[in-house]
Amino acid sequence: MAFVESPPGDLLVYVRIDEGRVEKFRVRGASAVNYLAFARGVEGNIFTDYPFALESFGLSFADAAGW
Repeated sequence: MAFVESPPGDLLVYVRIDEGRVEKFRVRGASAVNYLAFARGVEGNIFTDYPFALESFGLSFADAAGW
């Protein structure tokens, strides 16, 4: 398990090796851990503020998928 710095934030990389073979490999992008903060940040705002808030948090849907 290791943290790696990337432009949007920290990536978590997990690799499990068994008998010299990669058994499991996972990458968690920086956006995955920041969506909770984003959800709290847009509570009570109007729907049209959503894209501006998403951009200000620097989140990416593609970055959050895959864990």
